[in-house]
Amino acid sequence: MNFNLNFDQFVSDLGLAHRDCENSRENILGQTSRWQKFADARFEGLARFSQASDRSAIDGEIIGKKFSLELLQEINGHAGIIEAVVIQPRLGGGVAELGRFKVNKQGDVIDDAGNVVIDLYEDKGSCALMLAVLNLVIESKVQIKI
Repeated sequence: MNFNLNFDQFVSDLGLAHRDCENSRENILGQTSRWQKFADARFEGLARFSQASDRSAIDGEIIGKKFSLELLQEINGHAGIIEAVVIQPRLGGGVAELGRFKVNKQGDVIDDAGNVVIDLYEDKGSCALMLAVLNLVIESKVQIKI
C-alpha cells in the first residue's frame, strides 16, 4: 500500500481513468447493434444481443443458450479499460465464467500486456469477436434448462 500519494495527482489520474473506462464501455456497447444486425441477416433468428438497461452488460442468446458479457472497470494508475467477462447461468443457480477479454479506450481488444489483438472498428474485427463469444457459449459444458 502506498501512503505517499499526491492528492491532486490522484484526483487527476482518477478522472483520466474514469474517462478511459467510459470510452472503453462505449466501444464495446457500440458493438451490440452491429452484432444484432449481423445476427438478423445471417443467423435467421438463432442469435440475439441487447444492452442491459444500466449499461453494465451485453446480454445474448444463441440457440437457446443465454449468456452475458459483464463489463467491469479495470484501473491501473491513470489508465482505465473494460474487462468483459463472458458468463452463463447454471441450471441449479449461479453463473459460470466462460472467458474474459479486455477493451481499451480506442476500441481495441487487447491482451494482458496491452497489445492489440482485435480492432473493433474493422468489420472483420467486430465479427471475429462476436463469433468467438458465440462459439465459446455454444461449446460450453454448462448445464442449462431447455
